[in-house]
Parts: sequence; structure tokens; C-alpha cells
Amino acid sequence: MGRSRGQRSTSPGEHRPVLLDEVLAALAPAPGGVFVDCTVGWAGHSVELLRRVGPSGRLIGLDLDPDNLPRTRERLEAVGFPFGLHHSNFAGLPAEQLLERMIELSLRTEEHL
Repeated sequence: MGRSRGQRSTSPGEHRPVLLDEVLAALAPAPGGVFVDCTVGWAGHSVELLRRVGPSGRLIGLDLDPDNLPRTRERLEAVGFPFGLHHSNFAGLPAEQLLERMIELSLRTEEHL
């Protein structure tokens, strides 16, 4: 016997980031900060991070699913501050390579501003 799924908490096509307040409190984004979201998805957390780092900050978003990127780009562009968005997979990279990749993506992002 299958388990009945309850009523959705969001409308179809809507995304509500999980534990947003807790994530923001833990990361404490401030103007000028640099953040990398390695699983950017639909940018629920990233939109709020980008708002808080402002025009002098930087957000870099990575996502393995290329279907997420157009919607994500649209949501981040609406904020109006600089960001980079990349189809990429961070999984399995040693920490040193991940850091190098983030630096590379950050530099590439700056070239497009």
C-alpha cells in the first residue's frame, strides 16, 4: 500500500528554499562578500545571498542540471548584482581542486561583467 502524499506547501513551479533564515544566520552574508552555491538549483538561497552581498560582492552558482540554469539566471538577474552561473558538478572533486575551480569560475565571472 502506497503512502499518500499530502497537499503541497507551494504551488507547482514555485520554489521555497528550505531553512532559509537558518542558512542566512549561519553564513552571515555582508556587503562585498563572496559566496559559492555548489547546488544552486532554482536559486532560492542564492537570491537572498546575492541581495545581501550587494553590488560589491559576488555570487557564483554551480548546478549539474542544465535545465535549472535558465530559470536560475532569470531569478538572479532580477536582483541586479553581479553573479556567475555555471553548468558544473562539484561532487567528487578533492577540496584543493574545488577551490581552484571556484577561483577559476570567479575570474571568468569577472570577465563577463
